[in-house]
Amino acid sequence: MALIIEDGSIVAGSNSYVTDAEFTAYATARLISYPDTAVLREPLIIKAMDYLESKVYAGVRTTPSDQELSWPRQNVTANDRLVASDEIPREMKNAQIEAALELDSQELLVNSSVQNIQREKLDVIEVTYFDSGSNPKLKLEKVNRWLAPFLADVTQLDRV
Repeated sequence: MALIIEDGSIVAGSNSYVTDAEFTAYATARLISYPDTAVLREPLIIKAMDYLESKVYAGVRTTPSDQELSWPRQNVTANDRLVASDEIPREMKNAQIEAALELDSQELLVNSSVQNIQREKLDVIEVTYFDSGSNPKLKLEKVNRWLAPFLADVTQLDRV
């Protein structure tokens, strides 16, 4: 699937904030390895967009009925500035690239969990874990650092 770039003008069918060229330039500047061809990079970029779309952002979509992605947004202040309602912030692009780079080695959105439990007992509660098993925790500190200024305080959202 080809990348369709949202540039702030509400692009129909958009599935990314970054181009392949932006992705490769970012990674190259940081000496980060990435897949050799656009055919291999584009799915990572799109899946990274899926991860970004799983977040709740401050403000509101510029054109809620027409736009495919969460950005552009209105009423967002981040890093001591008002984000323009037709802007895809550089930080969002960097977050997408960092997520795509992480996807080269692991999935970001999974539908299962690892319990790592060998035995459970209810009376006098007992749990035994496998010695060699693991319960990996996903840490996306680079991605989350870029996203932090834009995330909504979900404790303040009206849940009605």
